[in-house]
Amino acid sequence: MSQGPRKFCFALGACVAIASPEAPATAYTFTPIDVPFAGVVQTFALGINNGGQIVGDYLDSSGVHGFLDNGGSFSPIDVPFPGAAGTEALGIDSGGQIVGCFNCAHGATTGTHAFLYIAGTFTSIDVPFPGGFGTVANGINDAGQIVGSYFDASGIGHGFLDKAGVFSTIDVPFAGSSSGTFAQGINTGGQIVGWYSSGPGGEHGFLDNSGSFSAIDVPFPGNSGTIADGINDRGQIVGTYRDAAGAIHGFLDDGGIFTSINVPLAFDTKPNGINIASQIVGSFGDARGLHGFLATSIPEPRSLFLVGSGLAALGFGAYRKARGRQAPKGGSPGPAVLLRRLVQRRAHIERRRAA
Repeated sequence: MSQGPRKFCFALGACVAIASPEAPATAYTFTPIDVPFAGVVQTFALGINNGGQIVGDYLDSSGVHGFLDNGGSFSPIDVPFPGAAGTEALGIDSGGQIVGCFNCAHGATTGTHAFLYIAGTFTSIDVPFPGGFGTVANGINDAGQIVGSYFDASGIGHGFLDKAGVFSTIDVPFAGSSSGTFAQGINTGGQIVGWYSSGPGGEHGFLDNSGSFSAIDVPFPGNSGTIADGINDRGQIVGTYRDAAGAIHGFLDDGGIFTSINVPLAFDTKPNGINIASQIVGSFGDARGLHGFLATSIPEPRSLFLVGSGLAALGFGAYRKARGRQAPKGGSPGPAVLLRRLVQRRAHIERRRAA
């Protein structure tokens, strides 16, 4: 079992919290999200903006509907066009602009269209490429740039970027011509994440940084497929991976450092979006059904350690100045020695983990 923060008290009489080296790198508190309308049987949280507004979809006896969760106040989102059905709200920017798709329930592509929703007004979005169909808008950034996916006449999936109505195709250059590319999220800096397929069971995530592509594959043992779904303005990426047994887990990629995300007691966990505060939304399944979730990170021990070390160093400096002498050379080790040993212990553990 991981140990909590330990407290070290110095001669100043102040106590500084320094995290145990054995504590996990990142921990989360999970809050379930269930749309409170009568008859709802499933809820999926799919996007979150920097203000904490959440979008997603829910299922009731009449079909699939989008929703907006504004601080616990829920509003349904249904595209009003004739014949429209199966609305899914997939992304939201900090201004409250929402993107998604309709006629797209359960992965349908025939008759599927994307939409942009601004202050009560819906606009349909379809890629202008010859033979393109099944347009889905998955993400929008604070500059109003939209990413998503579509299929060509041969049934191959492609990503797209929509900049104020100017569309460009996104294809991972090392994926192969018969593989599909699907753009899922975009941050304010224009970095795009998504996934591509290299055949059955061969999903890989990708990061598109101004046209420079890199693959994202979770490095955990047994991983058999990675999908990148969301990216925030700090470059943190969330998504899912499949283990050797076929179970679905979430992940956070923070500068190449991967953390597994699993809702307690859930049989699968699927993060979909992340905001500037590192709040993560997604869905999970348990014995009661399918639900959305909001995950809020608990300050990681490494951060606590660095803060504690800095405060301790300042305190020890004041201690030396007040006493007018150096730290003791004999007997019990002084505070500086304790801190140095802790730093060395932390570095040793990190080297073992990296080996």
